[in-house]
Amino acid sequence: MSRANIINFVFLSLCLFDYAYSAKLPSSVTPCKRNNPDLDNCVLMAARKFQKEFTSGIPALGIPKMDPYTISGFNLDTGDSGFKMNFLSSYLRGFKDAKIENLKFDLNAKTLILETNLDAVADTKYNATGKIMQFPFNGLGNFTMGLYGLQLKLRMKWDFKKGSDNKNHIEIKSNKAQYKVDTAKFTITGLLNEEMDAAMSNLLDSHWRILEREVAPSIVKFLEENMRLYLNDFFSKIAYDDLFPM
Repeated sequence: MSRANIINFVFLSLCLFDYAYSAKLPSSVTPCKRNNPDLDNCVLMAARKFQKEFTSGIPALGIPKMDPYTISGFNLDTGDSGFKMNFLSSYLRGFKDAKIENLKFDLNAKTLILETNLDAVADTKYNATGKIMQFPFNGLGNFTMGLYGLQLKLRMKWDFKKGSDNKNHIEIKSNKAQYKVDTAKFTITGLLNEEMDAAMSNLLDSHWRILEREVAPSIVKFLEENMRLYLNDFFSKIAYDDLFPM
């Protein structure tokens, strides 16, 4: 290869690299200028616009689907009650249709507050032992839990982390959740027989508030951590200056 061809090849490679890098910001992502006096509204509108693509996964950025969200190896232990449930494989649905009520990005305090309302449904295979609401609950089978009208408020603290591109990226350091559930519904199989399955499902539905108090804290704690990891995966691919240009 001649010197001229080598130079042309290097130049073309650099151009392609620059194009690939600049294309990292998905077209559906609306940047918000950091000095925008209405930054909160800009961020909220941008998040709502990007929600469907974000929860469906972004192959170009190597970001997996969030809806349904695959969960494996999740253990639920309610502590004092002695009830333990091992989720062998689970799928959590509802994020793509969630209503983002509020989203605040404080660039000075480095905080992020997300408020959303959704119907979260988890389909799982389980192995459980112990008692719940004082009733024996032992078996291996399928368990569906629907939390309807789930009002979730996440308070996150973040800082900058230098990426491989030598640019600043947002990294969420902590995530705390507050939640409220309007109603819940449960369906279970794998107990003694179909009659027992139906009776336990009806019992859980009738006393859903008691069950929610027993199991929801562990589930919300799991969601806190996984939401942090999922968002950090996204932020690691998009530089802060691209999301919030001057």
